[in-house]
Amino acid sequence: MVVTLVTSGLSTIMRRFCVACGACIGACPMASIRPVVVHGAASIDMKLEGCSNCNLCAEVCPVFDYFQTSDVKGLSKGGYLQLFMGNSCDRGIWVDAASGGLVTALASYLLEKGEIDGVLTLKMSGTEPFPFIAKDSVELKDARGSVYFTTFNLKVVNLLKDTSSKVAVVGLPCQINAVRKMIRQGVLEKDTVKYLFGLRCYHINSPWYMGYVLNRMLLTKKSRVVQITSRRHGWKGGINVECEDATYFVPLVFDWNSGIGLFNPMSLERLNAQRGCVICKDRDSANADITFAEAWFTEGKSLVVVRTKRGLDLVNRALAEGKIAVEPVQEQYLPHVIKGEDSAYECSERIANDVLEHGLLFSCKKHGGATVPMALPHMVLASPFMRKLLLPSIPPRALMRMIGFYSKFVNTYFCG
Repeated sequence: MVVTLVTSGLSTIMRRFCVACGACIGACPMASIRPVVVHGAASIDMKLEGCSNCNLCAEVCPVFDYFQTSDVKGLSKGGYLQLFMGNSCDRGIWVDAASGGLVTALASYLLEKGEIDGVLTLKMSGTEPFPFIAKDSVELKDARGSVYFTTFNLKVVNLLKDTSSKVAVVGLPCQINAVRKMIRQGVLEKDTVKYLFGLRCYHINSPWYMGYVLNRMLLTKKSRVVQITSRRHGWKGGINVECEDATYFVPLVFDWNSGIGLFNPMSLERLNAQRGCVICKDRDSANADITFAEAWFTEGKSLVVVRTKRGLDLVNRALAEGKIAVEPVQEQYLPHVIKGEDSAYECSERIANDVLEHGLLFSCKKHGGATVPMALPHMVLASPFMRKLLLPSIPPRALMRMIGFYSKFVNTYFCG
């Protein structure tokens, strides 16, 4: 008997815990799924009257993996062959990249060598991300930089169906895992995807957070915005918001003087994250050929975690031909990346996972008095009503201080 999405409730899970990877949209043979925003969060709309009950959308959705294990995969658990730290030797790529520019450098190398026909990536177009397949180095440079909002990248995989094209896919952990599933399910031919370039990710910001950055930090409206760029300008860099009459710079790290910045106590506590991101079990793209991460301990470098033999061969060839510059990194120098986060963060993560997966009562029984204070900020900012009530009335600097002090208090007295 075929278990349909309607009767199994799988569609409810997909919508509730959507991470905006776009795999279900790209896999659907009936084109019955589209991206939507529901109460400020990215989700999907499924036209059940056009559904053929093939269940491909559920088969390729990465979210269901999050419910199968309570173990959080780290780089050491995910497995790797070698660790490097480095940058592109093309100064133009390096200077304007989010960190070391190695993703662009290696993908450009593959295109120049004719080993692939394109790179599935994205760029910002106006105020929205635009996933596409870059066919040459010029198009690839347009896609440089990081985008910290929902993208639905994999909705364009239909461009790869029934073709002989060979591509590299650049994506977040959920997107890399979804591509693996699409290959297993026959949505994509195995030989189509030659390389998987994974990006380390803590979470993707929900759409409502972009409105918060524009309305409260920049004191402007989205209707006035002409273009939002990806993160550029070298390390640490930031994004440009080009409006009709002015251009604003939003730094990556929160500036306490201006009250502007993408990374702040709200984002560090994942209070602006997609619900599915909070329960994600793979921050490190453990199923990629190569994982790329920010090397925060040194300026303007990328951390390269090589996981497969073909990934290691690619790095060595690009290094030998002077396309990239890398140096080996020892595991003991990267405890914050390899061995997980501090105990307070891990405590917060476990509680948030249990509340979302099993409910508040279950988490209270398991974690005791820590559950309510730990979950309270998430519950408040997950509510559209509370966001509408609180966010317009509290200046960003004051809000970030409140969140920071609250988190420190809770971590000290409940998870210390």
